[in-house]
Amino acid sequence: MSLYRGPTEPQDLDEDLKNIGPLPSDIERSKNYVEGAASVPLMQRTWWKWTVAIFSFAILASFTLPVLLSLGSGNSDASVQGVPPADTLAPDFALPSSSGENVRLYDLLSQNQAVVIVFYRGFF
Repeated sequence: MSLYRGPTEPQDLDEDLKNIGPLPSDIERSKNYVEGAASVPLMQRTWWKWTVAIFSFAILASFTLPVLLSLGSGNSDASVQGVPPADTLAPDFALPSSSGENVRLYDLLSQNQAVVIVFYRGFF
């Protein structure tokens, strides 16, 4: 009794060799998968969209969360935060003007109804 149960004729052997390996349908399906994955641009990939959405949410939350927390604290009274009331006069001071002469605040207020003070950064 023989333990070998393979093909007995050469043509059966050739037929068996053709069936070794992946099926043609598997090869075609794998080509489509690899080609399809390589052809999708980065901006259209799902993982990229989720990454951008998460980072955008984190940036938005970092800007809005402090504002919302300060509004929710209920501390809206200006005097508590160190801001004087609207009818308080500013202290008198003197600063050099753009022409180089000293100008006092109370001198300007005695001549005008209001004074707008503009501070320029740097030199004139």
